[in-house]
Amino acid sequence: IACARIFRVPEREVRAALEQAQPAKGRQCLAVAGGVTVIDDTYNANPLSYGNALRTLSILERRGRAVLVAADMLELGKYSARLHREVGVQAAAARLDALFTCGSHARLIGRAARQKRPSMMVRHFSDQAALARALRAYLRPGDLFLCKGSRGMHMEKVTEDIVTFLKG
Repeated sequence: IACARIFRVPEREVRAALEQAQPAKGRQCLAVAGGVTVIDDTYNANPLSYGNALRTLSILERRGRAVLVAADMLELGKYSARLHREVGVQAAAARLDALFTCGSHARLIGRAARQKRPSMMVRHFSDQAALARALRAYLRPGDLFLCKGSRGMHMEKVTEDIVTFLKG
């Protein structure tokens, strides 16, 4: 918008362009199915993008619960455990109602979140199929659900499964 103003692009043209803009697949793509708002943020994950995802969940209006699915952040080397725990601390401070984790590193996210906020519902899954089954049983109309994980975790399969299930 700022660039458009510099180049004196009429506001109506800017508005029309923004109304038609679509995010890249897996980059906070929004879908509503069965009354559940699903945010697919599975393109990639790092500590900064997890923080942004948690801020998104915290500020969006919802009628139901805020649910985060957090999968592993890959390729963090010797800092991996510490960075996953830091995401868990951030998750505990966010307006989350439930945290579902998937992957060996993401287990640390859940542990740190539960340690900081024992009342938050935290569940861990070692595979996507079990995670998807649990989400199908848990999600209900009005909920806001965000799925996040590194590319190598293939978490887009979970969001696709959930959207397909919710559409019935």
